[in-house]
Amino acid sequence: MSTHDTTLPRKKEPTGQAQDTAPAGAPAGIAVARMPINPIHPIDPIDPPVPPRPRPVPTPTPAQPSAHGNTMNAGEVLPPGQVLTSSNGNYRLTFQTDGNLVLYSGNVPLWASNTSATASCIMQTDGNLVVYAAGGHAAWASNTNGNPGSHLTVQDDGNVVIYRPDGRAVWASNTVRTVGDSTLIYRARIKRWTNIPFFGTKGNDTLLVPLPPGAKLKSVAIEPINTISANPEYSSPIGSTVGNAGGGAQLKNVVTASPNAVVIASHWWFDLFQDAEYSISVWVSGPQAYPILDDGTLDSAVMDAQIMSQIGQWFVNNGPNLAAAAAALVTLCADIATLGTAAAVTTPVLVLAIGAAMTADAKLLTSPSKT
Repeated sequence: MSTHDTTLPRKKEPTGQAQDTAPAGAPAGIAVARMPINPIHPIDPIDPPVPPRPRPVPTPTPAQPSAHGNTMNAGEVLPPGQVLTSSNGNYRLTFQTDGNLVLYSGNVPLWASNTSATASCIMQTDGNLVVYAAGGHAAWASNTNGNPGSHLTVQDDGNVVIYRPDGRAVWASNTVRTVGDSTLIYRARIKRWTNIPFFGTKGNDTLLVPLPPGAKLKSVAIEPINTISANPEYSSPIGSTVGNAGGGAQLKNVVTASPNAVVIASHWWFDLFQDAEYSISVWVSGPQAYPILDDGTLDSAVMDAQIMSQIGQWFVNNGPNLAAAAAALVTLCADIATLGTAAAVTTPVLVLAIGAAMTADAKLLTSPSKT
């Protein structure tokens, strides 16, 4: 009695290895190409390629609205080269193409952000006015964030102000130039010191300020250097001083030289530790707002140039005396070298010659002034 093995043959698990067994019916002796078997889908020779997914089209960012007129509202930008102008046309806030945000009265700058190579100026929705550099960092800001919905206005009085929605001012350029019928027409910031050793540490400035046609002098103020008078009704009394004993200035006189000019005289002093620094402001009244005359900062470079010019003029004025002094000095040196008795005779000649040269123009040397 024969026995039969009833165990079913075990199904071979796919191994992922290539097989070279010829399929049934293949002629003997013919090599069969080795084909890898996909262990996931043994019956599929190769997965079909997946087509590439289409790239999403970026949604364009809506352009921020540009400011215009005399106002910059929340969310608006001031593009390079664009200008905001006060309603009376006297003041312009421009974001220059060099990246500087500047307020002008005519061609005179009243305020600036002092920035360069910047890309944008925006009145942000959080209330902050910001000038951004090309890299995205803030180059200047009004630091008024936390006041959402605020707006900026270029006012007819020359002031640029950021107002909250409730009307409260949170920032200003502090450039008020027109109050009623009064206009600030002149300002100067003056610094007096010198790099020339042992030169006199006091002197005088004389400022000649032209008055516009139809304008009447209202006030003159002498104040600390970083202060420009915003009160046309205040006029410094003659003799008013700023600074202290180490360095300062005094208003000596104000004279209306003609209907078209006013002369302002001041006296200044400084020591080795403190400079003489002060400002002069001139207000006038009249039927219109007048352009401002800004002398900028008259500093030590200006003074040194004046001193060198005066010293040069002193040498021109005293050429004959200097020649006599030089000749006497040569004679004295020769006498001393030979121990001659003439030394006692020539010494007074030298002293007299040098004394004449040093005193001939003493006033010119000790009182440099700006005219």
